[in-house]
Amino acid sequence: NFGTKAETLEKLNGKLMNARVLPQFRFTVNQWKELGPALFEGSKEQWLYEPVIVRSSGVSEDTVNESLAGHFKSVGNVLGFENIFGAIETVAASYGDGLATNQIFIQPMLTDVKVSGVLFTKDINTGAPYIVINYDEDTGAVDTVTSGKGDSLKTFYHAKSMNYICPKGCLKDWKGRLISTAGQLERLFNCDSLDVEFAINKHNDLIILQVRHLVDKSEVKCDLDDHRELLSRITNKVESLSKPHPYLHGDRSVFGVMPDWNPAEIIGLHPNPMALSLYKELITDNIWAYQRSNYGYRDLRSFSLMISFCGLPYID
Repeated sequence: NFGTKAETLEKLNGKLMNARVLPQFRFTVNQWKELGPALFEGSKEQWLYEPVIVRSSGVSEDTVNESLAGHFKSVGNVLGFENIFGAIETVAASYGDGLATNQIFIQPMLTDVKVSGVLFTKDINTGAPYIVINYDEDTGAVDTVTSGKGDSLKTFYHAKSMNYICPKGCLKDWKGRLISTAGQLERLFNCDSLDVEFAINKHNDLIILQVRHLVDKSEVKCDLDDHRELLSRITNKVESLSKPHPYLHGDRSVFGVMPDWNPAEIIGLHPNPMALSLYKELITDNIWAYQRSNYGYRDLRSFSLMISFCGLPYID
């Protein structure tokens, strides 16, 4: 089961095949108020003497209904106990008058980060069965994706209905290990709606920084076998239509949503079947070609201008 941010990470410690979690030192706001610095007396965690991050772990942060991501403070790159104590006060104050059972936890501060980002185990906009990885492999920071401040972020989509193929020649493919870990997390939590923060260090270690239930408000339910069939049909259609044609210029087709007569403006990117059918009948099946022919262009009345890829309209 999910716990607080810190509890969930602790449960995963030692259970992941291709990733690991960082050690932690955890206590409640109430314990800090009662004991203060005495909490650290006798602590044997040597990493506490190196740069650390002091993180929030509120009881309301990572629930099924809301995440409150970024709502409470975390303080990174803290060195020395005096500074740690000040950072703890900052995190505790960010809870306001919240529960004394809210937690604070401390972990080693990650350095030499090669890649960092966030993975979703489904498309958050549609509920479709894709692994979606938003990541930064340029700055070396761990929070560019979560803060939304990165200007060189990338996004990678993987259809869960298809096997992931490691890029040719890549012996240390972090995406493959991350996708494998996402599948393991789904099995461990018996949940296909996960939000996972991660980082890759200079040693190519995959480190899981947070796992929470993805607040999924989409009502789309898609069977993986159906999804695989749809993608295969689209693949075959694109390949077939992209081949050279004896009566058309060019070596291949290019498909877009906003060139020429553009369906994106007229019927939208996800039209209902009637709108799609009407637009094809009234404009893009042959009327477009009559108009062009009248202006002296090549007569292409035998060629439909708009192609439907399983309901998604594209202009050829």
